[in-house]
Amino acid sequence: MPNSQRRKDLRSLIALLIVLFAAACAQKGAIEEPRELESFDARYDVNTVWTHRARGRAERLFLGLRPDTDGERVYVAGHGGRVAALSADRGRTVWSVDLDAELAGGPRFGERLVFVGSLDGRLFALDAEDGRERWSTQVGGEILAAPAVSRGYVIVKTADGRVRGLAIDDGAELWSRSEDPPALKMRGNAEPIIRGNRVLVGFENGRVRAISFRDGQSLWGDSVGVAAGRTELDQIADIAPLMAASEDMVYAASADGRLAAISMTGSRRWDRDIGSLAGLSIDESMLYLSDRNSEIHGLGLAGGASVWIQDALRARQVTAPVVYRDTVVVGDLDGYVHFLDVETGELVARTRVSRKRINVAPVIVGDSIVVQDGNGRVRALQLRDRN
Repeated sequence: MPNSQRRKDLRSLIALLIVLFAAACAQKGAIEEPRELESFDARYDVNTVWTHRARGRAERLFLGLRPDTDGERVYVAGHGGRVAALSADRGRTVWSVDLDAELAGGPRFGERLVFVGSLDGRLFALDAEDGRERWSTQVGGEILAAPAVSRGYVIVKTADGRVRGLAIDDGAELWSRSEDPPALKMRGNAEPIIRGNRVLVGFENGRVRAISFRDGQSLWGDSVGVAAGRTELDQIADIAPLMAASEDMVYAASADGRLAAISMTGSRRWDRDIGSLAGLSIDESMLYLSDRNSEIHGLGLAGGASVWIQDALRARQVTAPVVYRDTVVVGDLDGYVHFLDVETGELVARTRVSRKRINVAPVIVGDSIVVQDGNGRVRALQLRDRN
């Protein structure tokens, strides 16, 4: 099939899924208008350190193109096929390459390589030093999330619900595993996570599964999201549960309103009736989550008790939260970046970096926080205390 026809068919499928999702939302009630932003006494000014433009507009595709870093460089990718390495301090272009692909997941830095995936199922491995292509391989499904990389393995999850373990040297498939897919599902970009000898994966049937790092064998599974209802439309499955993990616990949130803390041995420690379409993050003592209504929650890690809730951004389709210095940071549908006090959830700073939606969570790079919008524009920001 020609690439042009494949792209046409893909966009038709995306449009259909958007219609189905809108219909499902309409059955549950009217779509809520985004809350108007109100003024507040800002604690910080937000300064732009540098900007960069990654080629390729993909605002409405909700792709998982999120910058990554090795500490000294920031790696960025655009939907149009360009991948670049930028100096972390000034945003200077160290190298830039154009791939003949519509990029959709990544980039991910690991073991001196940069990995990025495409809508037509190709995974590219680039040399982190100069951008030279080391290898590419066809994995048979859309790559909408960055892979996980560790100890000679690349773990990639595709939109068809299959997880593959590839050899980092040449991309050869070492093992694969899949779950039974639901009748209808939404395209998600939940990334696999490696902890020790386990790969943690969220599947579109609502299950979180721990897989052996070496051979892909299942170690345990837990149902976090459950599709319910009498019709297939009512039963549109979750975007695969979104996760964050420490060394001994995984925290998973489903779109249907469940949050669970699960030990690395598979035992459920606690759960809450809070779901997420965007994601969550953790620090030493707290969990931060953007819920389905774009309210931001701060919860205690030990038992999931609520510490604070911020509802000023309700229905603004915020990203997953990220902890930056003493703030929690999210982007929204109008290109604003919001900074909340990590202890109280109070708004302490705000800036607008784009007129386009911010689809993915910001990334911490040294003293800066890096944000990429749906049109591929990348900005590095820093907070300055007004006092």
